[in-house]
Amino acid sequence: MLTKKYRFPVEPIRRANGNCPSEEFYNGLDTPVKAKFIGIFKGINKSKDGCLRDKDKLRKLQGGHTGNLWEMRVRYNKMWYRILCFRDGSAWKLTHGFKKNDNDTDVSEIEKGVAIKDEYSANKTQSI
Repeated sequence: MLTKKYRFPVEPIRRANGNCPSEEFYNGLDTPVKAKFIGIFKGINKSKDGCLRDKDKLRKLQGGHTGNLWEMRVRYNKMWYRILCFRDGSAWKLTHGFKKNDNDTDVSEIEKGVAIKDEYSANKTQSI
């Protein structure tokens, strides 16, 4: 994943228990899927504002229960791979990833992403 040397870094969140769900997901992916996510990470850093114009690859989740989450998504071999994320300043923070055979994002996955984001925000506030 891309680190702090980039204008719009893409960083996995390490939880208080030491787990890093997005990194664990990413590390378990096949090389072609990783390459597609790397393409998204690089596209974010080439953009002027840290976003992609291609809503099939990076889009903001809609609805009141989404906690301002976005999803990075790629399709490979008839499967959808997603990493949920959010902006923290100029950085993209990755909550976790999952794969599905359809193009919907389950509410349970959104709730998991919101919980990770909330934990990150609480820990960040405590460390200030």
